[in-house]
Amino acid sequence: MPSPAHNQSVARDPPDQTHPVIWNLTFVLTGIGSTFLGSFLPRLTIHWHLQDRQAGMLVAALFLGSFTGTMLLAKNLRRSLHTGAWSAFLGFLLFAACVSTPHGFVAGAFVLFLAGLGMGQLMSSINLIVGQSKTSSRSGALSNLAAFWCLGAILSPLFTSVLFAAIPLPPRISFLAAVFLLSASVKHIPPTRVTPLTPTAFKSAILNARVPRIAILFAFFFFLYGGVEASITGWLPSYSIRAGATGLLTGQWIVSLLWIGLAGGRLATAALVARLGERRLLQVALLFSAIAFSSLLFFRSPGSFIASLIITGAFLGPIFPLALSVMIGH
Repeated sequence: MPSPAHNQSVARDPPDQTHPVIWNLTFVLTGIGSTFLGSFLPRLTIHWHLQDRQAGMLVAALFLGSFTGTMLLAKNLRRSLHTGAWSAFLGFLLFAACVSTPHGFVAGAFVLFLAGLGMGQLMSSINLIVGQSKTSSRSGALSNLAAFWCLGAILSPLFTSVLFAAIPLPPRISFLAAVFLLSASVKHIPPTRVTPLTPTAFKSAILNARVPRIAILFAFFFFLYGGVEASITGWLPSYSIRAGATGLLTGQWIVSLLWIGLAGGRLATAALVARLGERRLLQVALLFSAIAFSSLLFFRSPGSFIASLIITGAFLGPIFPLALSVMIGH
């Protein structure tokens, strides 16, 4: 899933606790929106007559939009929430229009960037609001948000290909777009503010040694993690079909198994942190997730592929909330 603003300083105002239901629902929606392309890509490739390079551009547009939205947070988080909600709404609404035509690839890539930008703003703003809780509960609170994001990712293939198969896809995407406006209805948000670090200011801070090396490392880490997650989400259904591990119908929902494992890993994070500590658990998760992910290249039978997929998700799960909590602590 994409990261919050890596090079932003956060004001330590008390966190907003009045809208947890809307925050959780928004993360379910962003989970659906961030991952729906993977289960839809096999059919979209046929519909738009795409080559792999072109399909990869769609995945990249959605991810780069999300990362850009993360880096372009407004000084006022309330403004970022509203900007994110309306950008996601317009992006998905226009993508629904593109899907309805057989020649919508180019326009579709641009509006996916817009949709990703909106989701990046939403996730980053909410993460920063919730992340300002006291240190003892921060990891658990962020892990819960991440788990709701995983719930949306699990439901995403059902939403795009299975559950509402009798309804054409453009109306389904339009409905998803409309629900994003719910987060724009939140009005009573404390004036929590962040101080954006513009490219010019960032360069100046680097030259004057005001940005610690750890901040650059965190930014690079979250960019790589977001890219890995987006790549797995976008290509896993197509890869499982081509590798012979699944058929077309099964391949569209098999990515849900990854998110089930990932959600389980994130839900277990709070309990495991109490035993191992944040940094030790992060090191273990990084090591074993790399091993488990590599196993997907060798296990092609349906049973072994599914088992490897769930294990990969379980070890990937704690990485984002743990790294986020460590970053906020710095």
